Amino acid sequence: MARNWRPGVRIGRTAAGIVTVLVLLLVAGGAWVGSGGLSPRATPLVVYVTPGPGSTVAPTSTIAGTSGADPSGFASASPIEATATVAPGADSTAAVGPTPAVTATPVPTPPPAPTPAVTPFHPTPTPEPQANLLFGERNNPSPICQRNIHLTIYVTNEGPQATTSPTIARLVDTYNGTQTEEDLAGVPTLSSGQSYLIAWDITVHTGCGEAHVLVARLDPSNTVRESNEMDNILTFPYTLATGPDLVASTLGIAPSPPVCGHDFGATIVVTNLGPAASPHDGIVTFGDTVATATGSELVQRRDHSFPTLAAGSSYTVTVIFNIGTHCGETHLITATIDLRGDLGDVDWTNNTVQRSYGF
Repeated sequence: MARNWRPGVRIGRTAAGIVTVLVLLLVAGGAWVGSGGLSPRATPLVVYVTPGPGSTVAPTSTIAGTSGADPSGFASASPIEATATVAPGADSTAAVGPTPAVTATPVPTPPPAPTPAVTPFHPTPTPEPQANLLFGERNNPSPICQRNIHLTIYVTNEGPQATTSPTIARLVDTYNGTQTEEDLAGVPTLSSGQSYLIAWDITVHTGCGEAHVLVARLDPSNTVRESNEMDNILTFPYTLATGPDLVASTLGIAPSPPVCGHDFGATIVVTNLGPAASPHDGIVTFGDTVATATGSELVQRRDHSFPTLAAGSSYTVTVIFNIGTHCGETHLITATIDLRGDLGDVDWTNNTVQRSYGF
């Protein structure tokens, strides 16, 4: 049975303040110094000193020493001497032991990098080819209150496929956000690239002289499958004209044919088809002309007045001609209502009539 011995330290004081530290190390299990020739094993020692006031020795000192053990298990030791400076009068004790093991500070392992999120791939499906109806070229009417509005417009299928069925086109007039009139027009089945001319006719009786909007819509019930349903609407803002609409009836000549150098009459009837009365009296201008190599030549001119006309009223105007030149040639009489344009007529396309005659 082996005996373990604890190291001991003895400290002696000298007059100069130097102490001798005698360290006796007894280490169980040390290398044996004997006939076998084994060398003593060096064992580092730590001397723990409790210094007194004014001492210059460090609390801990490390010295080298040797130790051995006999084969019988009993420890043997060799004394080791060391010196340290201790302040006079200081009581110091020390304990000697092996160098304490140093525990390494653990280094934290960084967390693993996060795995990047993978966005799933969803392929975009290829759209099925379909028809696509569009409005195209149209006329440009001038809407007049209480008069027919005639609007024409082409519809074209610009899609790669034919339309799946016939459909309709709708025209609506709105005034102050309220629908006033509407008309429907049929649209047949159209192949790719094919066009069709549609026509609407509506008459607006309210909001005369005010702002209106015509709204044209293709396939309003979505009966035709199209690649784009957002291009099926057109809007036409306009002002609904109001005022007189003076219309000239057919021009009459009496006697017919006239005799060169004699009187004859030329007659028209002026009718106000507009929603409002004419503002004042008007003039009808008659002109007799013959054709020339460079255009025309005015032979005679006659003017005749007519009174203010209420909406829907008429007035007959007759002038007398006596043509004594260009006998045997073809003449042309032209009658124009309000040639100067001071009556505010809402439609100038119906203010003129003509008639040719010969002697």
